Amino acid sequence: MSNAQISLGGRVYTLAVEAGQEGHLRAVAAAANEALEEVRAATPQLDRDNQLVLAMMMLTDELMERRQQKTLGKATETVSMAESSGIDVEQVVAFHNKLAERLEKLLSK
Repeated sequence: MSNAQISLGGRVYTLAVEAGQEGHLRAVAAAANEALEEVRAATPQLDRDNQLVLAMMMLTDELMERRQQKTLGKATETVSMAESSGIDVEQVVAFHNKLAERLEKLLSK
């Protein structure tokens, strides 16, 4: 482990980081700081803590959108592969839906 200094919101922090990961940590801090500065410019009336929360929420929203896009991309790719293999995707979906309904009925008893 080694230490790396980062700047976030005008404050300097020293963090422990695995050797060789200092550059990555600084890149992450730079992205977080950019988000914070964007929030600060848009909401100068808010205190620092609320600006940090908004920046965190903004970055988390972006992360979740990217994860969703990645998942949708994989699902689309899977459907394309199934269709190109001659599998009737609608029939498979209908079977799964029917199975889910039956399981729900069993669980509700």
